Amino acid sequence: MKTKLIQLALTLVGIALPQFSNATTINFDTFPGGAPVPDNTVITTQYLPVGVTFSSGVSGGAPSAGVFAGEASSGPNMLVGSFAGAVGLYNIIMDFTPGASPNSVQVDLISIGTGIVTVNAFASDHLTLLDTVSVTHGLLAGNGFLNVDTRTLYGVGISRVVFDITQTTAVIDGYGIDNVVFTVPEPNSFALATAGMLAFLFSRPTKKTTV
Repeated sequence: MKTKLIQLALTLVGIALPQFSNATTINFDTFPGGAPVPDNTVITTQYLPVGVTFSSGVSGGAPSAGVFAGEASSGPNMLVGSFAGAVGLYNIIMDFTPGASPNSVQVDLISIGTGIVTVNAFASDHLTLLDTVSVTHGLLAGNGFLNVDTRTLYGVGISRVVFDITQTTAVIDGYGIDNVVFTVPEPNSFALATAGMLAFLFSRPTKKTTV
């Protein structure tokens, strides 16, 4: 009987689907507390309350949020990779805290033209590649001011997302990101209850009979 109950519990765990918390959107217009993001604000740890930090792989560089005339982002702000006054030319690194690692990340890539923007999603070791996408509008696209390309990256436990741009012509093409959407999976309560039943079954002492 005990063996059958264990088999049943394992089956229930196997078919249990994860529940999901509400999706979180970072639009760089407001901070987590609701305060507006001022134009030309360097963004680092301000979104830590929702489990996200931003940085750049360029020494001395940091992403900044602001209003950029002629760009196609949802107003007023978007995020760009900046260094020494060069806007939108450097990488953006988005890190998730362990408790906020999602299984998908959706993002609007802003104003991609001749350049090639590559987005890589990594696991917690920041080496294992979970997903990658690349976007360009070709050698005749210029600076791509009116372009918005929405892409989604998938992978269990995304820990880091890196945005990079490669220049392909003499036209210097920048880019930005906006409307980052992610949902953190939560353990299914039914699966947790089943796991608890398993633990109870395995922990119960077996009655011995002496003959």
